[in-house]
Amino acid sequence: MTSELCVPGAPAIPGLTFRRFRGEADYPVMVAILDACNNADYLEYINTLEDIASVFAHLTNCDPYRDMLFAEVHGETVAFSRVWWIEENAAHIHSQAGSSAPGPLARSTAPWRCSPVPAMSRCATISR
Repeated sequence: MTSELCVPGAPAIPGLTFRRFRGEADYPVMVAILDACNNADYLEYINTLEDIASVFAHLTNCDPYRDMLFAEVHGETVAFSRVWWIEENAAHIHSQAGSSAPGPLARSTAPWRCSPVPAMSRCATISR
């Protein structure tokens, strides 16, 4: 199955495409991006596949297959984002987090992470 996602306001970067979460197969690239971010920010924390697997095994109010977005340039994953919600005082509060691999594309791909993934999903086209 291939996915073609329409992301309103996405930057015009040659080779930039967006896709959904692919399950455990995405864990290694997520670890690589998170560790590259930590290194760029001079943080000593190292992520592991086990860390990511544990987090994703215990997600609440988030379906990563629906609520995550990955950005790729010429087939290389350069960023990912996730949304979720919590209930507080009978209200749903939506949150998001994303990471972009450090480098020249980070500034160019960052704006798409500011758009909630559910809004993006309204124009998603899934082809098989």
